[in-house]
Amino acid sequence: MSFMRQLLFAAVLASMGLACLVDRSGLDLVQPSATGGQIATGGVVGLASAGGQSGGDGEAGWSAPSPDDSGAGGDEVGSGGTTGGSTGMGDAADAASGGADGGTVGADDAASVRADAGTVGADDAASGGTDSGAGGVDDVASDGADGGTSGDDAASVDPDSGIDCAEDAAIGVDSTAADVASEPTNADRCAEMGGTYSQGTCVIDCSASGSCAASVTCPASIPCRVTCGEDGCAGGVDCSKAIGCDITCSKSNSCAGEIDCAGSLCVVTCGGSNACGSNVNSTASTTRINCAGDGACAAGLDCSGDSCELTCAGDGSCPGAMNVDWGTSSANLVCSGPNSCGSDIESHADKTQLACAGDGACAGDVVCSGLSCDLACSGNSACAGAVNVAADTGKVNCTGPESCQGEVTCSASSCQIACSGSQTCPSGVCCWAGTCTLSPSTPACKH
Repeated sequence: MSFMRQLLFAAVLASMGLACLVDRSGLDLVQPSATGGQIATGGVVGLASAGGQSGGDGEAGWSAPSPDDSGAGGDEVGSGGTTGGSTGMGDAADAASGGADGGTVGADDAASVRADAGTVGADDAASGGTDSGAGGVDDVASDGADGGTSGDDAASVDPDSGIDCAEDAAIGVDSTAADVASEPTNADRCAEMGGTYSQGTCVIDCSASGSCAASVTCPASIPCRVTCGEDGCAGGVDCSKAIGCDITCSKSNSCAGEIDCAGSLCVVTCGGSNACGSNVNSTASTTRINCAGDGACAAGLDCSGDSCELTCAGDGSCPGAMNVDWGTSSANLVCSGPNSCGSDIESHADKTQLACAGDGACAGDVVCSGLSCDLACSGNSACAGAVNVAADTGKVNCTGPESCQGEVTCSASSCQIACSGSQTCPSGVCCWAGTCTLSPSTPACKH
């Protein structure tokens, strides 16, 4: 019997392909019944022969098939015991009969399964047991009370649930593909904001006069370039969620609304007269704001990134306040236009360089702290307000005629103050540093 099990197990495995798990309980031997016949504890595969095996009575066990016997697989149906039936081993056209708890399986034709585990018929038909169904490998399978079946070329069946494993896998793949397909691309997100995705950047063109009256918003997580023409982008530009911003307001009155940018690099060019009429705010790692137009950047500049480069080159540009927040590594501030930087300037960067080169530039108060501060007031009447340097190392050079009209105060660890221009520092110089280097050597006050 062990030899037959090995042969038949190999035959069943070859025909099934083992697409899913195989319940080994379906490979147990047939046990004799006390009341007659056989009670199958698992499906048993029989060899094909001309005849079947007739059911026995009482304690009858399994016996080799005889050609003269009539069985369930031959022309007639053999009789079984009280609780189990036997199967014939013959004709491919016939079917195996199963007992209430399980039957044996014909090698070519039919399979019956026990209550908890089903087996698969090699060729044609299989009958399902009470709890689980059996799948025919090629053609037809009948299912039991709880089990599912599969037909021609179908995937194998889970022994306990009858669920088609291959179908489940296909559903999973289809669902994943659908999820991926449903995610918007960078081009989709750019188009949603009215832009065109080109070479890794969302380009939003508002160069036509008066275009993009509402606020322009850049999509998140991709670089963004916005071009605003005359009176364009009146509602401002929000580039605060992009990874990089390049905003050009090159015509008169362009970008009247607030500009916010972030990411690794923020470049804002306010080239038109009165361009960038509201605040320009940047939290980018590197910020470059150029207010080249006359009267540009009227409301104020606020920078809090790692590096801030703020240039006010237009006549009367940057009339609002200029602020560099704490935590900034370096600030390079240039007020080169006539009457530029008309309000207060405050920088708390670790290292600050401020050049008030335009005539009348830096009219408000200047406050500078951090590790070092280097202030140059070279324009005529530059730095008209008070100058207060509180960095560890401070330098103030008032070289322009009538520059530094307000009081110059330095409370750094080390200070160098030069009032070398004509009629400079009329309000006096107060140095409270540990080391003071003053020129001329007799300042108005020294503490």
